[in-house]
Amino acid sequence: MRGFIEMLTVHDFVDITENKLGKPVEDVVKMAKRHNNPKRDFLFVNTLLGKHIAVSGVEAIKMHQSLGDEVYQLFLRKGWVDKKVLIVGFAETATALAQSLMYYALRQKEKFPLNIVAYVQTTREKIAKNDFINISFEEEHSHATTQKLYFDPNLDYDVVLFVEDEITTGNTILNFITQFEKYQSGKQYAVASILNWQNDVDEQKFVEKGVETAYLVRGKIKEELPQFSISEGYTLDLFNKDAQYELELSATNNPRLPMTMSEFEKYEYFGNIEGKILKKFLAVRPSKPKVLVIGTEENMFLPTVLASMLNGDVKATTRSPIEPSFEDDYPISFRTVLNSAYEGGRTTYLYNMEFGDMRKYRQFVLFIEEENEAFEKMMYEYLAPYGEVVIVKQKGLLEDGK
Repeated sequence: MRGFIEMLTVHDFVDITENKLGKPVEDVVKMAKRHNNPKRDFLFVNTLLGKHIAVSGVEAIKMHQSLGDEVYQLFLRKGWVDKKVLIVGFAETATALAQSLMYYALRQKEKFPLNIVAYVQTTREKIAKNDFINISFEEEHSHATTQKLYFDPNLDYDVVLFVEDEITTGNTILNFITQFEKYQSGKQYAVASILNWQNDVDEQKFVEKGVETAYLVRGKIKEELPQFSISEGYTLDLFNKDAQYELELSATNNPRLPMTMSEFEKYEYFGNIEGKILKKFLAVRPSKPKVLVIGTEENMFLPTVLASMLNGDVKATTRSPIEPSFEDDYPISFRTVLNSAYEGGRTTYLYNMEFGDMRKYRQFVLFIEEENEAFEKMMYEYLAPYGEVVIVKQKGLLEDGK
């Protein structure tokens, strides 16, 4: 086992065959140790996704759009440019990535002129009563495997474009297609991912099913994998065992339910407000601040857009448990344990806050999808000693901006 002296890198786990990032893969993809996960001991931490590590909102969107460019080239090769496309994003890490492709198609049609007709993403959250079909399926290697997708069988489309941050085997996609084809068949399939680690056997399964792929990095997981031996990092446990709440998310303006392009445009509307609401928000910022926008679990895209508008950084709480370590070149030094914004009994995490992000930023913008007084209070008390805390409520932005 390596560690302590020389930290493991992505090249210890994967043989890289293609790199379209425009920079070394090891600068973007860091290796971390999962906490108590016997299915897979390691985790690929993407420094540009804004999930575990803070990143510039502008840089995150640039990477999203780079993947969109690869998707467009794939569709050109396949003659699919005019075909009607349904985008399916996977929770939790790929939600911002998938929604950003919708945003790209809306805001820069000349660069990404796909005929996207609808968007939906998987979820592990409870949604208010609705008329859509609930499809459940398993995600391999995950810390929380069962996902749901709310499906509208009346949608008219030709191609399903799945969007993931990483594909290892592709079995998650195949599991979903199996469930999906119980309701509709005869569709074409493509998968867009930042990382694609399929081996020859798994790649052949996609070929046999007719699943096309677009990616930024291609490689193959090695047959013999190392294990981490790391020293312990720092954990701050703020989890309140007595917290009792469970939110039911609204069935209105929610990307976890199928959205047409016009409905998605309304969802991301706040990002294009040029009137009093945005100006009022900008007015509360200190002069030349260093801003960190914090999203919550599956809700990552709108915080990323907001961070790009504020020329700030973004990250989100996550259900993904990672071991912290103070060793050189290890990506996660500090772990903060929190109650979820959606369910009191659920554990979530923020990484690299103590002595890192807490010292780096002067303003923290907490982006709230669904109001939760207990979560807001916990986060305010945690962040306030280090800088100004602004709580942005998504619904308020939409309602005031109409």
